[in-house]
Amino acid sequence: MKSKKCIWCLNAAGGNHVEHIVPESLGCPENFVLPADVICKKCNNGMGHLDQAVADDFDMLAFQTGIPRKKGRLPKIASRGNVYGFYDESGPKIFFNMENRPVTASDGTRVGAYKGQPRNIKASFEKFGNYAKISADFYIGKSKKFQRGIYKIAVSALAYYVDAAEIYRPKYNAIRNYVRNGKGKRHIIFLQESDFENYEHEFNKPYISQSNNYIITFRLACARMIVDLSENESELPKMIETFLAELGETGWTVIPLGLIKE
Repeated sequence: MKSKKCIWCLNAAGGNHVEHIVPESLGCPENFVLPADVICKKCNNGMGHLDQAVADDFDMLAFQTGIPRKKGRLPKIASRGNVYGFYDESGPKIFFNMENRPVTASDGTRVGAYKGQPRNIKASFEKFGNYAKISADFYIGKSKKFQRGIYKIAVSALAYYVDAAEIYRPKYNAIRNYVRNGKGKRHIIFLQESDFENYEHEFNKPYISQSNNYIITFRLACARMIVDLSENESELPKMIETFLAELGETGWTVIPLGLIKE
């Protein structure tokens, strides 16, 4: 990569920073980064909220796996309001507050009340003699920031595997505007891996279609994402048709919802 132009704003790039393609707090694979020559510091810092949105949705899985946060800090769950997770000398602890008032965790942190807000988690408790079971469901991929963050990862991976010069082409302007400014609507095919209990990241080299459009496939934690990087998502309907024929309507979805059934 010999460029000196940012793949996002197309302005001059350079410096000593690097862009982690996978958010650091999710455990970015070693050396899976873009150099300062292809992403300027302003875009690197300014789009950090998209990385955070992706990391936030995988926070429960990263916490349970013990993935360190940025700069090696201990894992933590701290953005869900009624759920708080931290590590101490005895290991991981998670607090689910289903009360209508705040409670205090064992380390003194106040944990908010359950209010049914988007990032709250509703948990249930069952007791079996001397044992207890806590069940909780949480959603991945519902927010537009998360979806933009996935496209940011996909485009960065394309620059890593192919070349930054590919991303400068005008055909990527719509994706650039979507990621940077939230303009427009794009979609992601989302699959749950069969070994979903395993936490791992895996990236495949980009696939190029007969129409010369790139498609990126990668796994984050327990889920696989397929991202159509064509200008107008022209490859997406064909991929949906294939998934319907081969898998039916279970085990995968399209986010945002609405494209599986017309």
